[in-house]
Amino acid sequence: MLEILAGLLALSFGAGFVGAISGLGGGVFIVPALIIIAHMPIRVAVGASLISVVATSAGASVAFVRDGWTNLKVAMVLECATVTGAVTGAYLAGIVPVVVLELLFATMMLQSAYFSLKKKGDDILPKGDLLAERLDLAGEIPDQG
Repeated sequence: MLEILAGLLALSFGAGFVGAISGLGGGVFIVPALIIIAHMPIRVAVGASLISVVATSAGASVAFVRDGWTNLKVAMVLECATVTGAVTGAYLAGIVPVVVLELLFATMMLQSAYFSLKKKGDDILPKGDLLAERLDLAGEIPDQG
């Protein structure tokens, strides 16, 4: 039992580390690992991933807020949408057939891989969105000055 717990802890640490470094999120790594290595059902792996993503995000956000990189208005709007999506997704994961969950997860993994490998354009910052400006959600990117 202790071996399994130590293995899951190492797996979680590794997925969180690689996810944070790559910017893809730990769920991209932890779900397949839990399914393949720990032989967990996909529903359990997805639930565990949701919990780990929330914990990772909360931990990382402290540093970003402290350093002034966070637009708190945008963060609050996104958090409301994220929580709503997570609760809805968790509910649907319990009633959707497993094969559909696997196909959806595989599709998202392929999309993630595509966008990770796709050549990026110039580092030109996008212009603000009219709706974002109207809702006063526009922000600034801090620099060294």
